Amino acid sequence: MPLNKMQFSQTEFATNLFDPDAPAPAGVVDPAGNPAPKRYSVYKNNVVVSYLEALAAAYPACKNLVGEEFFNAIGRAYLQKKPPNSQLMILFGEGFASFVAGYGPAQQIPFLPDVARVERAWRLAYHSADIAPISRDRLGKLPPEQLGDAKLVFLPSVAIITSPFPVHALWQAAISLQPLDAIAPGAAESVLIVRPTLDVNVHNIDASFGPSIQALLDGNTLNEAAETGITKNENFDFSAMLALLIQSGAIADIKINNEGNK
Repeated sequence: MPLNKMQFSQTEFATNLFDPDAPAPAGVVDPAGNPAPKRYSVYKNNVVVSYLEALAAAYPACKNLVGEEFFNAIGRAYLQKKPPNSQLMILFGEGFASFVAGYGPAQQIPFLPDVARVERAWRLAYHSADIAPISRDRLGKLPPEQLGDAKLVFLPSVAIITSPFPVHALWQAAISLQPLDAIAPGAAESVLIVRPTLDVNVHNIDASFGPSIQALLDGNTLNEAAETGITKNENFDFSAMLALLIQSGAIADIKINNEGNK
């Protein structure tokens, strides 16, 4: 029995998939043309389970920290609020950290959003474009007297997550299923994520480096980033921060004022 297009809405069909209370749309029928709400319910469940599995694959540390049952509860609420809008699975899970931060039952786990941010940055870094870090030859040709007004060009994989919690230790323990007992809950940590070659590296960096690195990522000059770091922490070591960025392979190029694109 052919369906009447006026009776069947693909938009309603897709939207209702993530609402557990939504009924089967009009026009969903079995081969005999009879309404098939049970078939639609089975299909809905299969779709949701598939996306929950994809979410767990994208945020394995978060799942390990809270357990499968609670993670799936967050995931179902997330799917209702932010249903998938792209066929690219790399994009699925966008905004999950922000959603978790506002999800009532997760307020008892205040570090969870920051762990989710680390996992999201790791995933994006893994799929980012391959660009080589700056070469020693290029570094050697830079005029030291002009570096203050220079700006850094970072690899596409680079991200910085600054947290009031021991986010690196929590992520590392959760991803390897290690106990959390030895982790000091009040220890702030900053994480630098970069993929200079094939592997994504997650660096636990000096927390005072975070604001300065973020300033550089935002397009500020080296002088401006140094001022930001010192303003936030009088013991900030700009040279050590810059050395870390170079050694980690986070920098693709350094642009000197009036130098043009190189």
